[in-house]
Amino acid sequence: MKAFIYQISGALILLAALGYALEHISTADAWVSEWTLFVAAGVAVSLVGAILQRRSKKAYNGIQ
Repeated sequence: MKAFIYQISGALILLAALGYALEHISTADAWVSEWTLFVAAGVAVSLVGAILQRRSKKAYNGIQ
């Protein structure tokens, strides 16, 4: 369940970054430096969720 929460949180951060980018598309130079951090954070949180999910599946299946 913890992995799912991380994956959903990462997706929400990426959606927020996309929404921000779409609002500020006319001033591309200004928002690129800002939304890059959001994208990096969203990807990182999603990756943590994926790693946790893989570990929990291994533990459930008895794989070391």
